[in-house]
Amino acid sequence: MAGGAGLKVALGFRPHTGWTTVVAVGRPRGGGIRVVHRAQVKIAPVELPVQVFHAARELDVAAAAELVAQAVAAVGGLAQAGVGATIAELRSRGQHPVAAGLPVGSAALPADLTRILASHALLHAAEGDLYCQALADSADRHGLALSLVPARDLAALAGRELRLGEAELRDRLAAIGREIGPPWRKDEKDATLAAVLALAGAA
Repeated sequence: MAGGAGLKVALGFRPHTGWTTVVAVGRPRGGGIRVVHRAQVKIAPVELPVQVFHAARELDVAAAAELVAQAVAAVGGLAQAGVGATIAELRSRGQHPVAAGLPVGSAALPADLTRILASHALLHAAEGDLYCQALADSADRHGLALSLVPARDLAALAGRELRLGEAELRDRLAAIGREIGPPWRKDEKDATLAAVLALAGAA
């Protein structure tokens, strides 16, 4: 992953509850995809439950709302710091972060916290949304052009952008993994595709 000075790059995220994989990707003039950075960034505050909505379910409504508000603020601060540190590292190598891509779900959460706490499915959706929203806000605050990509369409959209069929896209990702070495799991691949789409959207 050395080199790439002067390259415009995009960050791609693949968030989980409490942490995210982040990959930075550039598109050199000769074409192709260049992965210039990858890492895992923790965005869960140690002083609060990682699954904050599950913990809030055990509290009365007022205490639950306060706990969620604390988590939103704390996770947001950690995400902003983590994204900022990644941007600073890339800039120190002469690379120019211009965009960020984030895979997202299709379901919208209700605004009413009591409805979320009453539904097992919504609890899980809310846990994921907390960390996704923190990363989205952080990318925006750092001046990155943000692309929200439906997670279920990620491969299809990236394949269309790269003009690759499904099998060709798998082969291209496998080749990148062989070139840069492990870790190269689904998380890194998804983050890479999200970054490719973000970079295309910012062009």
